[in-house]
Amino acid sequence: MARSPFGARVAVVLVATFYVIACQSGTEDPNVGANGEGGENQGGSNGGSAGSAEAGSMGSGTGGNAMASTMGGTTVPAGGKGGSSGSGGVGGTANVAGQGGTVVGAGGAAAPIGGAGGTVSVMGTCKTAAVCDDFEAGVVGQVPASPWTRSGGTKMAVSEDKAFSGKRSVKIEIAAGDGGEALLSRKDPNLFPVKDQLYMRMMVFLDRAPAGSGLHWAFMQVQGAARDANNKVIGLASYGVGGHPSQFQSIYLLPTNSNGLNDCWDYSSRSVPTGKWVCMEWHLDVPKDAQEVWADGQMIPELSFTTQPSGSTGCLNPQTGGKWLIPDISFARVGWIHYHTANAQTVWIDDVVMDKQRVGCPKP
Repeated sequence: MARSPFGARVAVVLVATFYVIACQSGTEDPNVGANGEGGENQGGSNGGSAGSAEAGSMGSGTGGNAMASTMGGTTVPAGGKGGSSGSGGVGGTANVAGQGGTVVGAGGAAAPIGGAGGTVSVMGTCKTAAVCDDFEAGVVGQVPASPWTRSGGTKMAVSEDKAFSGKRSVKIEIAAGDGGEALLSRKDPNLFPVKDQLYMRMMVFLDRAPAGSGLHWAFMQVQGAARDANNKVIGLASYGVGGHPSQFQSIYLLPTNSNGLNDCWDYSSRSVPTGKWVCMEWHLDVPKDAQEVWADGQMIPELSFTTQPSGSTGCLNPQTGGKWLIPDISFARVGWIHYHTANAQTVWIDDVVMDKQRVGCPKP
């Protein structure tokens, strides 16, 4: 894949100089991205997430068959009406059951999410998601097998030395130096290409804060055919979420034109959590050119936007008039990729989900 750094964001002159010098090498592979780039939390199975005064239209209590959908904010005392099984209140600590159900379900304990005004919507389960892998079936010491496709030469293998659930996860050992990649791709025909909604979720454990000279990195990424400001297809676009170097960052790349690589970035002042498991999730709305990013159920505002980011942002050689246009998504990847100098680091990923609706974070 093409090495396509986002560069350090310290000063405009330094950023531009850095990119012009370092951004142009490699070849494209349809299974390999041009750049690398994430958390929801799920309430009790009989309860729901913290929410505002709006109960989900779908809800289930004990014996029900759907999850609750709410908005972040204050708690609600009652679940949806008329469900086949009455639902527990969302966000309550044993709230009133839903009306009209034949079976009454008790409310779950308050969920540890809500977000500052962010939407909390739990609409599915891992078992019914298009892609759901806890890597328990993987062979220790080997890369996860098909339908995963691996790219990059950085050390990656199923491991039992740390896991969020079960006994196994995927361990990525990053050596100090310039550039590194260990990514797992999926393009299941029952999900891809995505022309409407894509939700991705994974549990990730970083052993320390990423650091290095000009370091930028990613752990979630999608790719598809890019269009310019005139709606002309111009090649493969890369869209993703990661960090720079220890703050969250979103990334948007278009193919190189006569002026050079179209390299856009948007990063937050919020630091990436380390030394613990973190639930990362990422929502892409293709028709609206919108994305949402959460960490442990808390929305990251700077990385959640429509068309134009609101964080610390910039763009080299823009071909879309400064707009971030999400392509139809051909495939998605998780893992690790970095550019420029990085310190040695170890990363584990577990419980990966990809679907057209939000699933929610797994229980501890």
